[in-house]
Amino acid sequence: MKARIFLLFFALLSTSCMQHTVVTSGQQTVKSFIINPTNQWNLIPKQFSFAGLPAWTVDGGSLNSLIFISEISHGDTLLPSTNDKKLDTYDKDMLPNEIIEFIESTLLIYTDAKITNRGTLRPIKIGVDQGFEFEFEFVKNDEVPRKAYIAAASKNEMLHLILFQATKIHYYGHLIDDVKNIISSAVIKT
Repeated sequence: MKARIFLLFFALLSTSCMQHTVVTSGQQTVKSFIINPTNQWNLIPKQFSFAGLPAWTVDGGSLNSLIFISEISHGDTLLPSTNDKKLDTYDKDMLPNEIIEFIESTLLIYTDAKITNRGTLRPIKIGVDQGFEFEFEFVKNDEVPRKAYIAAASKNEMLHLILFQATKIHYYGHLIDDVKNIISSAVIKT
C-alpha cells in the first residue's frame, strides 16, 4: 500500500513539474505573430490556458498571462463558443472602438467579469501594420482587481491581438513594460 501511495505521489509531483515550458529570449513565432521577448516567460500548457489559446506567464496564469489571438476572420467569434454562451462575431469593417467593444463583450461573457474602469484607445504600430492599444480594469468572481492591456491590428481582413492581463496590485505594473517591448518587436505574418 505504501508503495502505491509513493508511486501516486511521485506521478503527481513529476507532472506538476512539467506544467510550464520556458520561453527564452530571442525570436519566437506564436500563431501569426513573430516576436522577440527580451526576458524569460513560461508557456502555459493548452489545457491550462485561457480558452485553450497560446499563452505565456511569468508567475502563473492566475497572476498574469500574455494571450495570443490571431486570424479571426469575418464572421468568427474571438474565442471558441461554448454551448451556454452566445458570443458576438467579428466584422471586417469594424472600427477600432467597435473592435474594443467586441473584445470586451466577449471577455465579459466568457469569464463573467465586470469592467470597473476603461482607458483611452490609442494608435500603435504592430510591425508595419497600423493598430491600436487599450487598457481596462476588471474583476472576476474572485473579486481580485485586475488590469488588461490589448494591442490589436487588422491585416488581410483578419483580426490579430495580444492580450495581457494581470492582478492590478504588483504584477501588472511589474510586467507591462516587458509586454510593451514584446508588442514593439511584433510582426504579423499572414
